[in-house]
Amino acid sequence: MNSTASRDRNVLLGAGIAALAALVFLLWLLYVAAPAGLGPAWVDGLPALNAFCNAASALAALAGVWAIRRGRDKGHRVCMLAALAFSALFLAGYIVFHHFRGETRYAGAGSLKLLYLIVLASHVLLSALVLPMLLAAVAFAGLGIFERHRRIARWALPLWLYVSVSGVAVYVFLRSTGSY
Repeated sequence: MNSTASRDRNVLLGAGIAALAALVFLLWLLYVAAPAGLGPAWVDGLPALNAFCNAASALAALAGVWAIRRGRDKGHRVCMLAALAFSALFLAGYIVFHHFRGETRYAGAGSLKLLYLIVLASHVLLSALVLPMLLAAVAFAGLGIFERHRRIARWALPLWLYVSVSGVAVYVFLRSTGSY
């Protein structure tokens, strides 16, 4: 195997392992670990902050696409790093919230509950799929391997946007029923 193929394989393997570790941790946090209790009062504000971070991530990613299509490499880099930072902040807030509160259950019923479950299921499944793609896209960009970055980003971006926007929708569903 040549060094380029080996390097690419290592990037993809590293992204996959990091994403798998994150997903296993989240599953443990939600379904195995006992909640730590109510915790500090500010924990109650985390779902709203998380929804903001999801929305900001989507907007920053769209701004990054706009920048790169206009040849503004530095603007693209800044916007995409901001989008990643908002996603990372979301993930940190999500972990802290569920550390204290455990699993959140939707309090609604009927067709709205079905719609919520469809949005939630697609959000969760696609977030698991997009995470290793994002990690690989960032790694390839950081290594200056822009053709591989573009190939992955072409698929990762729409998934990332969907996950970010559907995260806001999940928040709206839960908030509207008093589940938060």
